[in-house]
Amino acid sequence: MKRLISLALIPIFLLLLLAGCGSNVSAVRINLNDYNFSVRDDSTPQLGEPSPESTETLALYLDAISKAMENTPADAYTFDFSSAGFVSKEDARNYLIPALRDKYGENRIIEKSELEAVGIWAVPSNGGFKTDVKEIWIGAYNNADGNTEFVIDIRRNDFVLKTLRYVNVNGALTEKEDKLSLNYDGREPADNPPLTAEVSDTSKTLYFGGRLHKTGIFEVPVLDSIEFLLKIEGKPVAGSGLPGGFAGGFEGTVTIDGMTFPLTLDGAGFEIPVGMVADPSMYYIAFSEVGINNPQDRTTYRNVYFIKTDLSQAVGLYSLSKYDTFCNWFETARVSSDTFTQKVEENNKKLTSLYTDIILKTYGDRKEYNNTLAVLYNMFIGVDRNYLVKNLKNGISTVSKDIRNYADAIKDEKIARKGENGLYFFPDGRSMVVRLFSYDGTRAIAAIDFSSKQDSGYGALYEAVYSNGSWVLTTLLDKRIK
Repeated sequence: MKRLISLALIPIFLLLLLAGCGSNVSAVRINLNDYNFSVRDDSTPQLGEPSPESTETLALYLDAISKAMENTPADAYTFDFSSAGFVSKEDARNYLIPALRDKYGENRIIEKSELEAVGIWAVPSNGGFKTDVKEIWIGAYNNADGNTEFVIDIRRNDFVLKTLRYVNVNGALTEKEDKLSLNYDGREPADNPPLTAEVSDTSKTLYFGGRLHKTGIFEVPVLDSIEFLLKIEGKPVAGSGLPGGFAGGFEGTVTIDGMTFPLTLDGAGFEIPVGMVADPSMYYIAFSEVGINNPQDRTTYRNVYFIKTDLSQAVGLYSLSKYDTFCNWFETARVSSDTFTQKVEENNKKLTSLYTDIILKTYGDRKEYNNTLAVLYNMFIGVDRNYLVKNLKNGISTVSKDIRNYADAIKDEKIARKGENGLYFFPDGRSMVVRLFSYDGTRAIAAIDFSSKQDSGYGALYEAVYSNGSWVLTTLLDKRIK
């Protein structure tokens, strides 16, 4: 992915919100004594002392992990000792974490519970976040030759990137295996520079540009970021007493993908991680509803926004759910209204074109269900929803004679029917969604899914490169992305 030189060059990535919420949505009065969220505590236990009889074996563990880290560089590492052989998980942690921190520095050796306390698959640092975090899973056993063999999986968010094996022969470790996972191409996350505010004035209307980060999917476990922009209108409500020690709330509205929601202190009762910001007292907190879920999904979701008190930065969690361990998260800084407008127009055109190309390529000449096509517009991200609805339908008109908005189609008894699972489907048609996983204006990773009740559906995963005014698609996987 191209490095971002300045926020004037940052294209947007806009998150699509449900129909029915337009730009005329008004602010909701904020009462700092009326909030609905709590704060997640860091549950990392204190380190103890390893048992003396385990230290000789653990010294070999340290050697094996050090070799694996040198083999696979990263900004930071986290660990899974649950399958450590010959030693207990507790002894492994108590010995290895301090030893690795002494060797590589505390800011590079973190624990999974520390990530959970932050709520993102990244490590906060000065001026931004370190996004290249790799997890080391390690086990050991006596092999058929009678030697101790160490097996190490290098993972990211539980997806295996590669497997390493080291064998102890007479106290020295030698490498036996270094194999990439079938689903991993060896790419590393982009080296994103810190974001710098383009605008510093005080205004009722604030524009923010930056990056949305995905934690990964099985087929592409390491993903670059998606460019992101949002608009906030309103004013801060300063005060104390909020959980987490925030400077107050923000009274107004947030607009993402051309759709607007009120900002409130209603976090739907969720436990909010606050580790994304070093000092919560320097940030206002606010929540909004979200709209990128299936209309038949009854789960409550929220976005959470941490808005810096000098209004230069906004970071937060996107589509926050109490079922998510590591949420999608974004980091942004102030941009001008001209930058905002320019990039809205640019990405409306580019991403609608990308979505159109992917739909046509995947559908191909399949005409067996050339009747109702129910499009989950609210799941498409990166474009203004009204622009998408208008232009996508024309672009894919050859696919179906009856292209509907999914949210409306499930209410039409002529084309929709409730299945045994209590969810609506389309007996003579398909539902369809394209999901964007990374995007920087010139390169994208996206998946498409055509689903039906009659069969397993079909889909694909693509890499796309924008060149000379059009997208060039490369198929990464020719099947549905689960």
